[in-house]
Amino acid sequence: MKKLSSRAIFISKISGVCAGSIAIIVSVILLVQYHQSRLPKEATFLGISLAGMREEDVQQLLDDQINPAFEDGELEVDFKGNILKIKASEYNFNYVAQEVFDAAKNANYKSGETVNPDVHYDKEKLLQAVQEFAQKTKVDPLKYSYKRVKDNLDVSAGSPGEKINEQLVVDEAVSSMKELSFNNMSAKSEQILNEDIAINIDKIKEEIKCDPQDAKYSVTSAGKSKYDKESDGVDFDIDEAKRIITEPGQGTYRIPLKITKPKVTVAQLKLEHDNADCPDVIGTYTSNFSSAEVNRTHNLRKAAEAINNTTLAPGEVFSAIATIGPGNKAQGYKDAIVYTPQGQTQGIGGGICQVTSTLYIAAVRANMDIVERHNHSYTIIYVPLGQDAAFDSGGTDFKFKNSRSTPVRIKATVTNNTLTFTIMGKKNPSEDYDVEMTSYIESTIPKATSAGKDGCVAVAKKIVRKNGAVVKEETIRSRYKPMN
Repeated sequence: MKKLSSRAIFISKISGVCAGSIAIIVSVILLVQYHQSRLPKEATFLGISLAGMREEDVQQLLDDQINPAFEDGELEVDFKGNILKIKASEYNFNYVAQEVFDAAKNANYKSGETVNPDVHYDKEKLLQAVQEFAQKTKVDPLKYSYKRVKDNLDVSAGSPGEKINEQLVVDEAVSSMKELSFNNMSAKSEQILNEDIAINIDKIKEEIKCDPQDAKYSVTSAGKSKYDKESDGVDFDIDEAKRIITEPGQGTYRIPLKITKPKVTVAQLKLEHDNADCPDVIGTYTSNFSSAEVNRTHNLRKAAEAINNTTLAPGEVFSAIATIGPGNKAQGYKDAIVYTPQGQTQGIGGGICQVTSTLYIAAVRANMDIVERHNHSYTIIYVPLGQDAAFDSGGTDFKFKNSRSTPVRIKATVTNNTLTFTIMGKKNPSEDYDVEMTSYIESTIPKATSAGKDGCVAVAKKIVRKNGAVVKEETIRSRYKPMN
């Protein structure tokens, strides 16, 4: 055998060493690649171990367990009882496998770092939903306010408005979604401020300061009196007010007012003018009632007040229904005595008919033209039979027309047990007459039972005189049914 040269032997040895080194390097590279393609044993995500997983394993985990949790995931945002529901599926919440893998691969576990990849979602849509909720639920700032309390002015600072912090709500919602935590949350709010919260006492002074205004009186084209109400002059010491208001941005303060009373009031004008255009009594009549009948007295007073001071222009017609109204409970009328076929009983508005009957006789004595009058179905006791005027808002009205050339005014006076109506106007020799009305029972209509009450036919005689001479006579018959 031929003996190898020392050089050949050296080369052979070198080649063997190189081949071994290459094998080692390749092994190291393959080992590094293996470890780089798999996650470390410390890796966990949302409580699930990712140890040794490849990216495709992470994808499978997301597809099987994590992303499906978003399908039914929902949380509620509460702000002052208003609820915004955020459903994860509506905003496409999901994790991406490569981002989860990279975050798990690069986390510094020795320092306590956790796997925290971004979660994907429709950012624009979620922000818009939160903004709309914020606009819907916001509380606007309350402006400062003031009100007069007798001779003082109470001024109060306003209060800030309030709205949710939109970005904070989005951040907290996304944070909860990332953890697959769908617990409800309360939205944190922030104040809304403006310049009208703090008391602006200078502006308040400008707004309330005014001079006293006297009441004014005029007569309309229809001959009715018109009064413009008086008003106080109001002012306050601005320097004193600023000393009192120590914190304009909060609290309530009482500022003493300087009140200047008007020289002329409506009450004074009424004393002067109420009888100026109607100074004379044209006709009057008084009827009696029992104040022991409390509800009836209440109704009687209420109806009389409705008529009191009614002014009629020449030719104008008074209507009891139009003036008094329906006379029902909604108006404040009560149950009281009314007349029925069975006798006296309780009914809403009992007592109003005495008002219209008393006014009817006063209008007759004032020589007004009687447009509409109905006697009662059954006999009554508060005015003479044949001289009554029934009232029923269902259609039984009492009407008369002012037959004079000047206005007339109806005055009602109620004492403890009397009701008086007076027709006021201006005396005019060409229009003034003496009117007398008397009545008597012409015939009786027998009752049907011993417990009943007879009806009758009553005749009223109206006689009109001028300078003592009779110028007109009128006979008015009224038929009253018997009560059984």
